[in-house]
Amino acid sequence: MQILRQLECIQLDPVAPVERNEHLVLAARMPGYAPSLLNQLLSSGHIFEFEANAASVIPMEDYPLFEPTRASFRRMHGPSLVRFRSVVDAILKRLDLEGPLPARAFQTAERVRGFWDNKSPKTKITSHVLNLLVDVGEIMVVRREGGERYFDLVHRVVPPDLLRKARDIDHEAADAGRLEKYLRAYRIFDPGDWRFGWQRLKAKQRQAVIQLAERAGEVVQIQVEGVLRRYFMLTADVERLERYEKGAHMARGAPSIPFVSCHRLTIFSGGESG
Repeated sequence: MQILRQLECIQLDPVAPVERNEHLVLAARMPGYAPSLLNQLLSSGHIFEFEANAASVIPMEDYPLFEPTRASFRRMHGPSLVRFRSVVDAILKRLDLEGPLPARAFQTAERVRGFWDNKSPKTKITSHVLNLLVDVGEIMVVRREGGERYFDLVHRVVPPDLLRKARDIDHEAADAGRLEKYLRAYRIFDPGDWRFGWQRLKAKQRQAVIQLAERAGEVVQIQVEGVLRRYFMLTADVERLERYEKGAHMARGAPSIPFVSCHRLTIFSGGESG
């Protein structure tokens, strides 16, 4: 949990030439890591799966911060949930009676156009509705067996105090909390990123947020040599960067490599240069 808290979240990725992304990230930082460890955290309710950078695993204590995202999904998916009301009711009833179930437990021949379908409907209507219900905060993934997700009702998974906080949280405060979490996760960030702050901000809004943070002394602009795009980093990381730079220069035989400069500062990023 300590590593996940330091990283803020880890993006999930089903593509696994060697292993899934979330397991590679943790294995690189935890000697002896096994994929079962992450599943234990999920099944014990210490983490949850939701949309951050993309589908991600996030510490459970951050559940209230994502209430505005769930509210946005409710507005977005509302018409579909009304349209598929009978399927929604059937899924929620079975989960209530039987507990955690995988998508394959819901049998149907009906197909709809899912998120990844291009032209013809290929997604099972039950699988599509399960994804909608996760987005709006009615159900959540409670464990994985291989690549298979098991779903259960949110009120049986999220601690009551966190559900109350999510219900009562001020959305502006939650947005601010997610922004801080995003900045800590990225450490070096680009206001041109459409996922900036894990919010649906327009370009002008992202620029305004960065300008406020810069004036408040919370972030500082940096420049990557040979790159025109502006980047920023947390001011709190400047001292760490200085220590790293000093150590790199003092190391015997250290190669000269492209760097990021911030006034007098440099951050080395790999690749030799003359």
